[in-house]
Amino acid sequence: MNRVASGTARPWRVGGLSGPARGDWPGRRTAAVHCQGCLWNCTFCRTPHLRPATAAAMLLWPTALTCLQEWRGELDGVVFKGGEPTSQEGLAMAIQQVRDLGLAVCLHTTGACPNRLAQLLPLLDRVQLQLKGPFSAYPRITGEPGSGAAAAASLHLLKASGTPFEVRATTHPALLTVGEMDLLRSQLAEAGVTDVRRLPLCPTDRPPAPGVTIWATGSASTGTTAHP
Repeated sequence: MNRVASGTARPWRVGGLSGPARGDWPGRRTAAVHCQGCLWNCTFCRTPHLRPATAAAMLLWPTALTCLQEWRGELDGVVFKGGEPTSQEGLAMAIQQVRDLGLAVCLHTTGACPNRLAQLLPLLDRVQLQLKGPFSAYPRITGEPGSGAAAAASLHLLKASGTPFEVRATTHPALLTVGEMDLLRSQLAEAGVTDVRRLPLCPTDRPPAPGVTIWATGSASTGTTAHP
């Protein structure tokens, strides 16, 4: 499914801003724009407060942009993350404004909107694609029919684009069988993503569900390895 969240005609919605810090983009000191709104309802979501399209406490984008302008001497780039950034029509405008500050841009996405991702690729220096499991398991994990097809399309789009990217797969043994986790590895290998390592979950503002792990994978296009 390749739809966008309701209310995307509204001004660009920001749920939070963090930085400057290291970790979101390996090797770079970045700020993170936490975009409000997500299309999916993943069982083990780590940022449920960013799911709704709107929230009581949101930053105005001009305020966030002013902060980025003040920080740019301390930054190597900006990461747009979510929620799901591509659920908003204003993402291209926001990315271009950050690029106009002379800052590189990385997009962290679930691949929920491959058509919009395709439009954004010329503006991006890097993409981090977060997968939830084998594509056939997506409806059970995300609660959205067609979500697996969207994620698969985004992965193949990135593989063909030449844009540097990395894949991060969040898995939960309560939702995925051993066979499904093996299938995920096979699907990544078929897409040319073969460097897979199991890493500890990075700290969050809420305790992760038992057994949640991060798989970090290097992309065939860059040969690098992601670190959460």
